[in-house]
Amino acid sequence: MKNDLTALSVYNVMRKYADDIFLLVPEHTDIDLSSEFNHVKQWAEVNNMVLNLIKNKEIVFERPCPKRHYLPPLTVLHEQVDAMKELGYNISATVEL
Repeated sequence: MKNDLTALSVYNVMRKYADDIFLLVPEHTDIDLSSEFNHVKQWAEVNNMVLNLIKNKEIVFERPCPKRHYLPPLTVLHEQVDAMKELGYNISATVEL
């Protein structure tokens, strides 16, 4: 069933592991994060699945650049975090030097 779920854009990356989905959407893409997430919600509805919206997290990775500090607008139903742990890996939006 999960094989029929793919990203809408070739620039966006979707990884699936068991019951987790990771969606990577770059800053410059033809399909934005909201559209991709709505696609996942629609797929879940069609397949009689329930998304646990409390577990949804959004992390923004950016290169350190004092001249350009742009954070995309928060999407609905996502908590924006600076770090998270997934599949045993610690993922952080900041670079430690």
